[in-house]
Amino acid sequence: MNKLTIAAIPLFLVAFASTAFAGPRAPDLEVNLSAPSGKYVYETGTYEVTVSNNGNRTADGVVLAIMLPETANSPGTHVMGALSSYSGSCSQQDAVLVCSLGRLRKGKSTSVSFDIALPLSSMPIVFGFDASSNRADGNPADNTLSYTATPLTYDTTVTGPVAMTQRHCSGSAELSSFYECELSPSSIGMFQSILENGGAITITAPALPPGYTGQWSQTGSDSINVRYFYNGEQTGNLDAYGVGGGCFEGVMHFQNSSYVAVYEICP
Repeated sequence: MNKLTIAAIPLFLVAFASTAFAGPRAPDLEVNLSAPSGKYVYETGTYEVTVSNNGNRTADGVVLAIMLPETANSPGTHVMGALSSYSGSCSQQDAVLVCSLGRLRKGKSTSVSFDIALPLSSMPIVFGFDASSNRADGNPADNTLSYTATPLTYDTTVTGPVAMTQRHCSGSAELSSFYECELSPSSIGMFQSILENGGAITITAPALPPGYTGQWSQTGSDSINVRYFYNGEQTGNLDAYGVGGGCFEGVMHFQNSSYVAVYEICP
């Protein structure tokens, strides 16, 4: 009868096999975001960003870059929103928060936070997040994250006749928010108007040249539409949304023009 022979396996072979199957030792940084919900335009919200090391090796010199949304103003780069505070490990460089997180051991995580109030914008308000260290990452696919914020607008009912102040600035089609106008106050123009009962707009000061007329309508619980005409032909169209205090903001587009005007309309 054959005997079953059990041979001892050298310990260094066991260790080698274990290491081979486990794969190379490397950190694996992952970025996750806890974003505020239910925040309205111009209302401050707190964003918490967590960096975790899911790898099997310590990550040294960990840095988190937070790319804040940018305006289309020129020259210079501005944050699209009022950044009010951020964690002490972070520093602001133009529209980027650079957070030095130091050493992050395997299986551990660390978090930073920042507070920002976001304006109304006709373009997406996008944040970007990127974590890195001075070691090659075992799974770089989860080192980055993108998030699009969608602040809420206010239900605002308009019943004519009501006197309104209309402030605006104009520029290239990249302009998307009246917040950008307020960063350059000297660029803001202003006129007074009355949104009449029945949908007409009367410009009271300064008076429009002959041939210009305006129409308005309530298009939703949080929105109005404003159109201007010259000799019966539409020249501008504005969809504006409630931003609080009875005010509306939005972007006016002009016929056959690459330029826009960003408006604030307030009682």
